[in-house]
Amino acid sequence: MIPRKSLKNKFPKMRFWRFTFSALIRIAMGYIFLSNMFVVVVQATGVIDIFYDVLALQFVQQLDDICFSLARMDVFGKRMRTAATQKCFRVEFERYPFSASRRKGIFLKTLYFFNIIGLLSGMAIINMKQNRGDYYCNSISVTFGNEIWEDAIILTPEGKIENSVLVFSYFDGVYKKSGEMHNRRPVYVEQNKFDGTPFNTTIPAEIKYCESEQAWVFMHKNIRKSRKKDDGDCPWILSSMETTEFSLLEVPETWRIWTGTINPHARLSTVCNECNNLADCNYHGDCTGGECICEVGTGYFGTHCEHKQPCPVLVGDWNDTWYLTFIDEANFFVSYDRPVYTYLKGLNVSVEDQDILTLLYAGSRWFGMVFEDGKIRDQSYWLQYGKEFHAFWEKAYSELTVIVSDTTSESDPVATDFYIIGERGKQYGPYGEVSIWTINTNLICFRFLGSIFSIFLRKFQIQLWVSVADNFHVCNRMKSKILYYCCFSFHFPITPAHERTNRKWFLSMRR
Repeated sequence: MIPRKSLKNKFPKMRFWRFTFSALIRIAMGYIFLSNMFVVVVQATGVIDIFYDVLALQFVQQLDDICFSLARMDVFGKRMRTAATQKCFRVEFERYPFSASRRKGIFLKTLYFFNIIGLLSGMAIINMKQNRGDYYCNSISVTFGNEIWEDAIILTPEGKIENSVLVFSYFDGVYKKSGEMHNRRPVYVEQNKFDGTPFNTTIPAEIKYCESEQAWVFMHKNIRKSRKKDDGDCPWILSSMETTEFSLLEVPETWRIWTGTINPHARLSTVCNECNNLADCNYHGDCTGGECICEVGTGYFGTHCEHKQPCPVLVGDWNDTWYLTFIDEANFFVSYDRPVYTYLKGLNVSVEDQDILTLLYAGSRWFGMVFEDGKIRDQSYWLQYGKEFHAFWEKAYSELTVIVSDTTSESDPVATDFYIIGERGKQYGPYGEVSIWTINTNLICFRFLGSIFSIFLRKFQIQLWVSVADNFHVCNRMKSKILYYCCFSFHFPITPAHERTNRKWFLSMRR
């Protein structure tokens, strides 16, 4: 360091504080360089990446020295050359006395020591958090393809081995990071299909990294590829291609799948359920604590508020009526992030008086399932059942399933083709003999109430919606202008937009 006295003797007009300020800027540049290098080392995935990034940082840091040398060579013009060749850049200053130099050396060594301690401490803290899995997404949504394993080998709770039809989309839904790490990577555990919380009794599936396979794998302790015990610690039924990725979200969507033989063209997609801004909530909710909280009153729901307000009543081509199933005055039942509907009347299907027929989503299709003695069950039973329901373990496609839809990812079954299930057996395929039955989008969705979840009207909603549906069918059959006003001029407010829509419908029917 240049002493103040020496600088004043050589250049009386030069202010020492300016000289000190420029030196401090150089020190700050050095610390910025160290900080950038620390970030590079932390985020790098390979040694060669660190080498190239540090080389680039070193070049950026030396740009001012390079420019100064070029200015002295008259590359940037005469004025820059004159400024860069002033006497102050060539003069030699007096050295500090030995005692002062020694004190300075001790100070610099102490400073270097603390710099190293700071860098190593930062690396240790980050490494500890990495091993703990703090930097991975805590909750993901997993979507499988439409693959089916018709003779899946299942270990029952009684310890028996049996065959069952495994539709992989039954395992769609929310998976959350467990507390354990496997091969320095997180383990994601399947959550229930009702509210995305852990199962209580149902054994969940897992997605984790398997070192022996050099891949991420999907597995379940009760599903096997062979009746003999699987070798290794990862008896997978889906496996990614070989990868060293630490984050499941970075793994390509093309996976290998076991359906009796290995199929290398399956699909498994993952999305992080944590939000960073309103766009992650589709502008239908607030991002609070990394979670989307859907706005009250809009009707949107889902992990990213991506699903629209469900239709309160569905009416099919056979005059069959289905109504939205509520838990209480404010909430409705959900299965696989979709609303559940209960059958009321009109379908040419025999249902016992004490049973209920429901229309629920199971990963990629809607199923019409009969629940025996459903009408005599209380609310607490259905809440518990909903939290433990799993389409595979509950055998969504069974003798009690009478309707199945085409594959769909829509928020409700509107405009989806449905099929009545007839004869069953392997000769008919995994879904049996089916005949088409369609829910028509023009006949089903009644939203005349504005806010359909009005507390005052909710007690009477089923009877009201059924009356609306019946009147609609009368209008459709009679095509009468008088009945048009009878059917559409209800005792609740209809906006001008509704009126225009209804008039267009009537004119089209008259033609």
